[in-house]
Formats: sequence, structure tokens, C-alpha cells
Amino acid sequence: MEEEYFVRRRGRVAGPYEYEVMMKMGKTGKLFKSDEVSEDQVSWSLAEETEFLPERKPVRTVRVTDPEPEPVNIFETPVTTAVGGPRPGPSGAPSTNKEWHYSYGDLTFGPLKESELKQKFMTKEITTKTKVWTDGMADWEEADRVKTFIEFFKAIRIGGGGIADPMYIGNDDRLYATFMQRVGAEIIDAMVGCTISVAVYFATASFVSIFLVFLIGILGKNAENFVFEISAMGVLVGVILSFVSVMLYYVKPIASPKMATVGKSAMGIYVCKLDGSQLSFGVAFLRYLIKTITFGLFLGFGCLTVLFTGKKQALHDLMIETLVLQRVE
Repeated sequence: MEEEYFVRRRGRVAGPYEYEVMMKMGKTGKLFKSDEVSEDQVSWSLAEETEFLPERKPVRTVRVTDPEPEPVNIFETPVTTAVGGPRPGPSGAPSTNKEWHYSYGDLTFGPLKESELKQKFMTKEITTKTKVWTDGMADWEEADRVKTFIEFFKAIRIGGGGIADPMYIGNDDRLYATFMQRVGAEIIDAMVGCTISVAVYFATASFVSIFLVFLIGILGKNAENFVFEISAMGVLVGVILSFVSVMLYYVKPIASPKMATVGKSAMGIYVCKLDGSQLSFGVAFLRYLIKTITFGLFLGFGCLTVLFTGKKQALHDLMIETLVLQRVE
């Protein structure tokens, strides 16, 4: 029986695909390093650890007599392709029901109803930069330039709150967060972080004070021997809990589907990996730790690299390989 594989990208599973199809997807860039591959949908491996990407040599010999399959989009079976088949467009057959097509590299998909295509934006299968076409259009256009979808994107805030976060699948046409957007986000986050820190510290101090009163009421004068030690312990615990609460404020939201703190959400930006995927808690924590260290060591100058790097990355972004992008509206 021919081996078949499933591909999982950001929680969405596609497949099954035969071995030759997987190899072709790896060679043509349709399979990402961050994708996960499985034969049984139980045990998953990163694509970069498999033989399907160009960096790794296949361990199986493919019969040369077998026809080489055409690579497909891993989230939908193509209807037609630009190579070896008709591609809908201005020269294609007219559509009387305003049926839509969209493209992915050399592949096209459709026809789809307008509502079906909009659903694909909502479920993150395609982005605002995906090219679309329907009868009456002179040529293929990016979705965010088509009147039918402009108001739709504005209404649902594509990329906001994990609704339809654009996934990087082709040329790097993403909008990087500007220096001022990042500064604004840091100011807001600093205010929120300080508020959380002070609140946690005073909550801890209040608890310690109540405990001391309770202890004195029980032990009387004998409690005086423990007052200093308990107070010092309360201060230490308060400081530790303050630092932990601030760390969680900066890390947990970045590692969530929203991928943004309160400040970043307010400025319309979010943090992601180079391929646009969500950071894990561990990576988000490491990013926060390096950001804190480099900010202290270089007196904040590590953030100035945003002004000079092509992808507007701060020093900690360069070290962890993350990006801060603008949400597309």
C-alpha cells in the first residue's frame, strides 16, 4: 500500500498525500520547515526533520517509471493549474454566478461562492494578499485591492485578535511595525506592567500585615521575635511575585493566538515567527528575557536596530528570529 502523509500547519490538518507529492511539495516550497508531518495523525514530526525538504536526502528510492505528481496546496485540492491546464482569468469562460477563484503560486482554486471565499479569509487559509479573480475582472488582483472585499476586511479587522491572521506563504509583502508603533506599545505596556507590579506587591504586603496581626493576637508578646523575619519574607515574596506577574503579562499574551500584549494590540501590531506562526510560551519567554537583558546592557540602544534592519527587527528579534508586524485592516 502506498505510504500516505498528513500535514498540519497552525492547527489545520490537510491530506493524505502520497510520498511523491510530499517530495514535490518540499522541493517547490509548498512545505514549510515549521509544518508538522504524520502518517497516522497521532505522532507528528517537524517537516524540517523529515526527508521531504531539500536539506535532507530521501531515504527511499522512487521508481522512475512512476509519473511525477504535481504539487498541490496543502489545504485544498486544486481544480485547475496554470501549468498543464486551463487557468481561469480574463480569457477563461465567463461566470454568470459571480464565482470566485484564487491562486497559490502556479495553482488556482475554485470556483467558490463569495461567502465561501470570505470564510477562507476568516479561517486563515488565505490572506489579504492572495490574488483573486472573477468574471468581469480584467486580471488577477490581490484581495485587499478588490472592492468586494475591502469593506469586508475593514469590518472584521483581518489579522486582529486571532480572527484571520495573515500567514506568510509567498513573497514577503508583509507590513512591518514602525519604530514609533513599537515605542508607543512599549509605553502602554510599561504603564500596565507597573500597575500590575504595584498591585501585586501591595496585595502581598496586605496579606503579610494581616498575618502578623493574627500572629500577635495568638502569641502576644512572643510574636515580637518573629515580626522582623516575617516582614522581610513578605517584602521578598512581594518583589518576586511582582516580577513574575510582569513577566507573565509580557509573555503569555505573545504566546496566545492574539500574539500581542495590551500595548501592541492598541498600536495594531503583533509578534510572530519569521513564517508568521505563533510563538510558543518558551520562545516568548526567551524573547522577553533577552529583550530585558539587552535593553539593560545597551541602555535601550538594542531597540534602535529597528531603524536600520530591513525587517525592522530589534536586537532581541534578530537573536530569536521573530518579527513584529502590523495588523492588516
